[in-house]
Amino acid sequence: MSVYDDIKKKFVLPDAYDDWKEYRELLTDKVIGLRKGNPEKTVCVIGAGRCNDIDKHKLLDAFANVSLVDYDTEAVGGVFKGLTNKEIWKLYIREMSLTGITEKDISGFCEDTILAMRSCGNALRVDDFYGIVCNGIEKLKSRMIKSKEDISEALPKSDIVLCNGVFSQLFSTISFFIQSCAASMPDLMAPEAMKAASKLEEQLTLISRDIVPVITGAIIASAHEYAVFGNEYSEEHPVEGACRCIDAVRNEKVVEESRHIWDFNRKRNIRYEMLIQVVETGKNVAF
Repeated sequence: MSVYDDIKKKFVLPDAYDDWKEYRELLTDKVIGLRKGNPEKTVCVIGAGRCNDIDKHKLLDAFANVSLVDYDTEAVGGVFKGLTNKEIWKLYIREMSLTGITEKDISGFCEDTILAMRSCGNALRVDDFYGIVCNGIEKLKSRMIKSKEDISEALPKSDIVLCNGVFSQLFSTISFFIQSCAASMPDLMAPEAMKAASKLEEQLTLISRDIVPVITGAIIASAHEYAVFGNEYSEEHPVEGACRCIDAVRNEKVVEESRHIWDFNRKRNIRYEMLIQVVETGKNVAF
Protein backbone atom coordinates (compact mmCIF):
# COMPACT_ATOMS: atom_id res chain seq x y z
CA MET A 1 0.00 0.00 0.00
CA SER A 2 1.35 3.42 -0.96
CA VAL A 3 1.61 6.36 1.43
CA TYR A 4 -1.19 8.09 -0.46
CA ASP A 5 -3.47 5.03 -0.19
CA ASP A 6 -2.88 5.03 3.56
CA ILE A 7 -3.79 8.74 3.77
CA LYS A 8 -6.97 8.18 1.73
CA LYS A 9 -8.11 5.55 4.23
CA LYS A 10 -7.91 8.13 7.01
CA PHE A 11 -10.44 10.31 5.18
CA VAL A 12 -13.05 7.54 4.91
CA LEU A 13 -15.89 7.91 7.43
CA PRO A 14 -17.43 4.45 7.99
CA ASP A 15 -20.63 5.91 9.47
CA ALA A 16 -21.08 8.65 6.87
CA TYR A 17 -24.13 7.15 5.16
CA ASP A 18 -26.05 6.88 8.43
CA ASP A 19 -24.80 10.17 9.89
CA TRP A 20 -25.63 12.15 6.77
CA LYS A 21 -29.21 10.85 6.36
CA GLU A 22 -31.03 14.13 7.09
CA TYR A 23 -28.66 16.25 5.06
CA ARG A 24 -28.70 13.74 2.18
CA GLU A 25 -32.49 13.81 2.02
CA LEU A 26 -32.56 17.61 2.10
CA LEU A 27 -29.95 17.96 -0.64
CA THR A 28 -31.55 15.29 -2.83
CA ASP A 29 -35.01 16.84 -2.56
CA LYS A 30 -33.61 20.28 -3.39
CA VAL A 31 -31.92 18.99 -6.56
CA ILE A 32 -34.94 16.97 -7.68
CA GLY A 33 -37.19 19.98 -7.08
CA LEU A 34 -35.25 21.98 -9.66
CA ARG A 35 -36.31 19.66 -12.49
CA LYS A 36 -39.89 20.93 -11.94
CA GLY A 37 -41.45 17.53 -12.58
CA ASN A 38 -39.80 17.00 -15.96
CA PRO A 39 -38.39 13.42 -16.11
CA GLU A 40 -36.33 14.25 -19.21
CA LYS A 41 -33.93 16.46 -17.25
CA THR A 42 -30.36 15.37 -16.59
CA VAL A 43 -28.17 15.88 -13.53
CA CYS A 44 -24.45 15.79 -12.77
CA VAL A 45 -22.89 15.36 -9.31
CA ILE A 46 -19.39 16.84 -9.02
CA GLY A 47 -17.12 15.16 -6.47
CA ALA A 48 -19.66 12.38 -6.05
CA GLY A 49 -17.40 9.99 -4.13
CA ARG A 50 -19.46 7.23 -2.54
CA CYS A 51 -22.71 9.24 -2.87
CA ASN A 52 -23.15 9.42 0.90
CA ASP A 53 -24.50 12.97 0.63
CA ILE A 54 -26.93 12.33 -2.24
CA ASP A 55 -29.56 9.61 -2.73
CA LYS A 56 -28.47 7.84 -5.92
CA HIS A 57 -31.70 5.83 -6.17
CA LYS A 58 -33.93 8.92 -6.00
CA LEU A 59 -31.79 10.73 -8.58
CA LEU A 60 -31.85 7.79 -10.97
CA ASP A 61 -35.62 7.55 -10.60
CA ALA A 62 -36.19 11.28 -11.13
CA PHE A 63 -33.78 12.08 -13.98
CA ALA A 64 -33.28 10.78 -17.51
CA ASN A 65 -29.61 10.19 -16.71
CA VAL A 66 -27.20 10.86 -13.86
CA SER A 67 -23.49 11.67 -14.30
CA LEU A 68 -21.05 11.24 -11.42
CA VAL A 69 -17.70 13.04 -11.57
CA ASP A 70 -14.76 12.26 -9.31
CA TYR A 71 -11.07 11.48 -9.54
CA ASP A 72 -11.40 8.67 -6.98
CA THR A 73 -12.59 5.90 -9.28
CA GLU A 74 -12.50 3.34 -6.47
CA ALA A 75 -15.03 5.33 -4.45
CA VAL A 76 -17.32 6.10 -7.39
CA GLY A 77 -17.12 2.50 -8.61
CA GLY A 78 -18.77 1.39 -5.38
CA VAL A 79 -21.86 3.40 -6.32
CA PHE A 80 -22.92 0.58 -8.66
CA LYS A 81 -23.50 -1.68 -5.65
CA GLY A 82 -27.20 -2.23 -5.05
CA LEU A 83 -28.37 -0.69 -8.33
CA THR A 84 -30.89 -2.38 -10.61
CA ASN A 85 -30.09 -2.93 -14.29
CA LYS A 86 -32.47 -0.12 -15.19
CA GLU A 87 -30.61 2.26 -12.84
CA ILE A 88 -27.21 1.21 -14.16
CA TRP A 89 -28.22 2.07 -17.72
CA LYS A 90 -28.99 5.63 -16.63
CA LEU A 91 -25.70 6.15 -14.76
CA TYR A 92 -22.54 7.66 -16.27
CA ILE A 93 -19.17 7.86 -14.53
CA ARG A 94 -16.59 10.49 -15.47
CA GLU A 95 -13.11 10.14 -13.98
CA MET A 96 -11.83 13.68 -13.66
CA SER A 97 -9.84 15.95 -11.38
CA LEU A 98 -11.23 19.48 -11.18
CA THR A 99 -7.75 20.88 -10.56
CA GLY A 100 -6.00 18.70 -13.14
CA ILE A 101 -3.95 17.10 -10.35
CA THR A 102 -4.68 13.37 -10.35
CA GLU A 103 -4.37 10.76 -7.63
CA LYS A 104 -1.28 9.48 -9.44
CA ASP A 105 0.24 12.96 -9.21
CA ILE A 106 -0.44 13.22 -5.48
CA SER A 107 0.85 9.72 -4.83
CA GLY A 108 4.03 10.58 -6.75
CA PHE A 109 4.41 13.80 -4.74
CA CYS A 110 4.21 11.82 -1.49
CA GLU A 111 6.65 9.12 -2.57
CA ASP A 112 9.16 11.60 -4.05
CA THR A 113 9.04 13.75 -0.91
CA ILE A 114 9.70 10.80 1.40
CA LEU A 115 12.50 9.53 -0.84
CA ALA A 116 14.18 12.95 -0.94
CA MET A 117 13.91 13.36 2.85
CA ARG A 118 15.36 9.91 3.45
CA SER A 119 18.24 10.59 1.08
CA CYS A 120 19.35 13.40 3.42
CA GLY A 121 19.74 10.86 6.22
CA ASN A 122 20.77 12.27 9.60
CA ALA A 123 21.78 15.51 7.88
CA LEU A 124 18.13 16.38 7.18
CA ARG A 125 17.24 19.85 8.44
CA VAL A 126 14.03 21.88 8.44
CA ASP A 127 15.29 23.96 5.49
CA ASP A 128 15.78 20.73 3.51
CA PHE A 129 12.24 19.61 4.35
CA TYR A 130 10.85 22.98 3.31
CA GLY A 131 12.77 23.03 0.02
CA ILE A 132 11.84 19.46 -0.89
CA VAL A 133 8.13 20.04 -0.33
CA CYS A 134 8.26 23.43 -2.11
CA ASN A 135 9.67 21.74 -5.21
CA GLY A 136 6.97 19.10 -5.03
CA ILE A 137 4.21 21.70 -4.75
CA GLU A 138 5.60 23.56 -7.76
CA LYS A 139 5.51 20.33 -9.80
CA LEU A 140 1.89 19.77 -8.81
CA LYS A 141 1.05 23.37 -9.62
CA SER A 142 2.52 22.97 -13.11
CA ARG A 143 0.03 20.15 -13.76
CA MET A 144 -3.00 22.18 -12.78
CA ILE A 145 -5.66 23.20 -15.26
CA LYS A 146 -5.56 26.97 -15.65
CA SER A 147 -8.50 27.64 -17.98
CA LYS A 148 -12.21 27.69 -17.10
CA GLU A 149 -12.92 26.59 -20.67
CA ASP A 150 -10.69 23.51 -20.35
CA ILE A 151 -12.44 22.40 -17.17
CA SER A 152 -15.92 23.10 -18.53
CA GLU A 153 -15.18 21.21 -21.72
CA ALA A 154 -14.15 18.13 -19.71
CA LEU A 155 -17.29 18.18 -17.55
CA PRO A 156 -20.51 16.45 -18.65
CA LYS A 157 -23.16 18.91 -19.82
CA SER A 158 -26.30 18.53 -17.73
CA ASP A 159 -29.46 20.49 -16.96
CA ILE A 160 -28.64 20.56 -13.25
CA VAL A 161 -25.20 20.31 -11.65
CA LEU A 162 -24.53 19.69 -7.95
CA CYS A 163 -21.22 20.38 -6.19
CA ASN A 164 -21.37 19.79 -2.43
CA GLY A 165 -18.53 19.99 0.11
CA VAL A 166 -15.87 19.79 -2.58
CA PHE A 167 -13.89 23.02 -2.35
CA SER A 168 -12.87 22.61 1.28
CA GLN A 169 -11.27 19.27 0.31
CA LEU A 170 -9.34 20.19 -2.83
CA PHE A 171 -5.90 19.88 -1.22
CA SER A 172 -6.80 18.12 2.04
CA THR A 173 -4.72 14.98 1.43
CA ILE A 174 -1.70 17.07 0.44
CA SER A 175 -2.09 19.20 3.56
CA PHE A 176 -2.39 16.11 5.76
CA PHE A 177 0.76 14.64 4.22
CA ILE A 178 2.77 17.84 4.80
CA GLN A 179 1.69 17.98 8.45
CA SER A 180 2.60 14.30 8.87
CA CYS A 181 6.07 14.87 7.40
CA ALA A 182 6.66 17.81 9.75
CA ALA A 183 5.51 15.74 12.73
CA SER A 184 8.00 13.01 11.79
CA MET A 185 11.00 15.34 12.19
CA PRO A 186 13.24 14.83 15.27
CA ASP A 187 11.88 16.36 18.48
CA LEU A 188 14.48 19.14 18.57
CA MET A 189 13.34 20.30 15.12
CA ALA A 190 9.61 19.80 15.68
CA PRO A 191 8.64 23.44 16.47
CA GLU A 192 10.46 24.80 13.42
CA ALA A 193 9.18 21.96 11.26
CA MET A 194 5.57 22.78 12.16
CA LYS A 195 6.21 26.46 11.34
CA ALA A 196 7.60 25.36 7.96
CA ALA A 197 4.51 23.20 7.40
CA SER A 198 2.30 26.22 8.09
CA LYS A 199 4.18 28.25 5.47
CA LEU A 200 3.83 25.41 2.98
CA GLU A 201 0.10 25.29 3.61
CA GLU A 202 -0.04 29.01 2.93
CA GLN A 203 1.19 28.16 -0.56
CA LEU A 204 -1.71 25.75 -0.96
CA THR A 205 -4.05 28.50 0.21
CA LEU A 206 -2.75 30.87 -2.47
CA ILE A 207 -3.20 28.18 -5.12
CA SER A 208 -6.76 27.60 -3.86
CA ARG A 209 -7.55 31.30 -4.13
CA ASP A 210 -6.54 31.24 -7.77
CA ILE A 211 -8.15 27.98 -8.87
CA VAL A 212 -11.46 27.90 -6.94
CA PRO A 213 -13.12 30.79 -8.85
CA VAL A 214 -11.98 29.21 -12.11
CA ILE A 215 -13.48 25.82 -11.21
CA THR A 216 -16.67 27.44 -9.92
CA GLY A 217 -17.12 29.29 -13.21
CA ALA A 218 -16.50 26.08 -15.17
CA ILE A 219 -19.15 24.18 -13.18
CA ILE A 220 -21.69 26.93 -13.77
CA ALA A 221 -20.81 26.93 -17.47
CA SER A 222 -21.53 23.19 -17.66
CA ALA A 223 -25.07 23.57 -16.27
CA HIS A 224 -27.93 24.11 -18.69
CA GLU A 225 -30.41 25.40 -16.11
CA TYR A 226 -29.12 25.32 -12.52
CA ALA A 227 -25.89 24.85 -10.59
CA VAL A 228 -26.18 23.96 -6.90
CA PHE A 229 -23.29 24.55 -4.50
CA GLY A 230 -23.02 23.40 -0.89
CA ASN A 231 -20.16 24.87 1.17
CA GLU A 232 -19.17 25.03 4.83
CA TYR A 233 -20.15 28.45 6.13
CA SER A 234 -18.63 30.04 9.23
CA GLU A 235 -17.92 33.71 9.83
CA GLU A 236 -15.80 32.91 12.90
CA HIS A 237 -13.77 30.07 11.39
CA PRO A 238 -13.96 30.42 7.59
CA VAL A 239 -12.89 27.46 5.45
CA GLU A 240 -10.63 28.75 2.70
CA GLY A 241 -11.83 26.87 -0.40
CA ALA A 242 -15.47 27.02 0.66
CA CYS A 243 -15.32 30.80 1.18
CA ARG A 244 -13.76 31.35 -2.23
CA CYS A 245 -16.51 29.35 -3.90
CA ILE A 246 -19.26 31.18 -1.98
CA ASP A 247 -17.83 34.55 -3.04
CA ALA A 248 -17.47 33.45 -6.66
CA VAL A 249 -21.04 32.14 -6.77
CA ARG A 250 -22.40 35.43 -5.42
CA ASN A 251 -21.15 37.11 -8.59
CA GLU A 252 -23.63 34.95 -10.53
CA LYS A 253 -27.44 34.91 -10.70
CA VAL A 254 -28.18 33.32 -7.32
CA VAL A 255 -31.88 32.52 -7.01
CA GLU A 256 -31.71 30.88 -3.59
CA GLU A 257 -29.45 30.76 -0.55
CA SER A 258 -30.25 28.67 2.52
CA ARG A 259 -28.36 27.39 5.55
CA HIS A 260 -28.60 23.85 6.87
CA ILE A 261 -26.82 21.71 9.45
CA TRP A 262 -24.75 18.76 8.24
CA ASP A 263 -24.11 16.16 10.96
CA PHE A 264 -20.75 15.20 9.56
CA ASN A 265 -19.43 12.90 12.28
CA ARG A 266 -21.78 12.21 15.17
CA LYS A 267 -19.27 10.18 17.21
CA ARG A 268 -16.88 13.14 17.26
CA ASN A 269 -19.73 15.68 17.43
CA ILE A 270 -18.59 17.40 14.22
CA ARG A 271 -21.32 19.46 12.58
CA TYR A 272 -21.11 21.98 9.76
CA GLU A 273 -23.41 24.81 8.88
CA MET A 274 -23.74 24.53 5.13
CA LEU A 275 -24.68 27.34 2.80
CA ILE A 276 -26.55 25.98 -0.20
CA GLN A 277 -26.60 28.32 -3.18
CA VAL A 278 -28.66 27.78 -6.32
CA VAL A 279 -27.50 29.56 -9.46
CA GLU A 280 -29.79 29.93 -12.44
CA THR A 281 -27.73 29.64 -15.61
CA GLY A 282 -30.57 29.87 -18.14
CA LYS A 283 -28.56 28.69 -21.12
CA ASN A 284 -30.81 28.11 -24.12
CA VAL A 285 -28.56 25.63 -25.82
CA ALA A 286 -29.15 22.06 -26.94
CA PHE A 287 -26.69 19.46 -25.73
